Amino acid sequence: MGKGTTNPRGDMMTEASEVQETAYPGRWLAMSVLIAAVFMNLLDATIVNVALPSIGKDLNAHSSSLEWIVAGYVLVFALALMPCGRLGDIIGKKRMFLLGVGFFTVASACSGAAPNIGTLVVARLCQGLGAAIMAPQVLALAQDMFSSKERSSAFSLFGIASGVAIVSGPLIGGWLIAVDLFGLEWRSIFYINVPVGIAAVIAGRILIPDIPASERATLDVTGVLIIASAFVFLIFPLVEARRFGWPLWCFAMMIAAFPVLPLSICSSAGARGRAFPSFCRFR
Repeated sequence: MGKGTTNPRGDMMTEASEVQETAYPGRWLAMSVLIAAVFMNLLDATIVNVALPSIGKDLNAHSSSLEWIVAGYVLVFALALMPCGRLGDIIGKKRMFLLGVGFFTVASACSGAAPNIGTLVVARLCQGLGAAIMAPQVLALAQDMFSSKERSSAFSLFGIASGVAIVSGPLIGGWLIAVDLFGLEWRSIFYINVPVGIAAVIAGRILIPDIPASERATLDVTGVLIIASAFVFLIFPLVEARRFGWPLWCFAMMIAAFPVLPLSICSSAGARGRAFPSFCRFR
């Protein structure tokens, strides 16, 4: 290549690299909001464990109902995590994050105010949904806010916050119940999320950047419904079977869960226009 000539491809690659390395100016302040949301989510997954005896005594709840307080949260979170992450690509990560934190905060307040075990279980299911809405947006937002050189440091903070939240959940829950703030007993473990959630929504609206949504992203609704049914077939009998004396229908539901899972993979492959796996080709 002669002197003075240019390489358009090289210029484009350099420009793309510069764009990729661009970091959001207020990224570390925005990061504190994301970490607070992660901490609140994981804390609530474990903090309730130490409160189950108090909840059962206060609300006169059956053991299977108490199991749903824990299992329902995790089940809804697992079911909604992937589709909510996809929705973040479709309608915007910041919008989904703020929606998730707000929904989680309202569900926390409803959990604290629950007059009976049924209301509490439903509120906990809503908490799991709120957590699933906000959780996948956290790492996606961090990916966009930080340059490649800073991402390892940023992601390590998420790992530290996650570990501390999981370990401190039972400790904070036990302390809140022992101290009995304002005479709230076990309800304080849910009310503690309300001021944190309100602050996270306000700060997130100001500090987190608006990242354009992807126009090409789509959601495989059929696959989501299929895999959701598989999880329900598997988890529901595991929680309720002891209450009903392990009847035959419990074993039938658990067995039915396994052939349903490959159907979700086939549906996902078809929705994305990819080649079907070999087990999807019926002859």
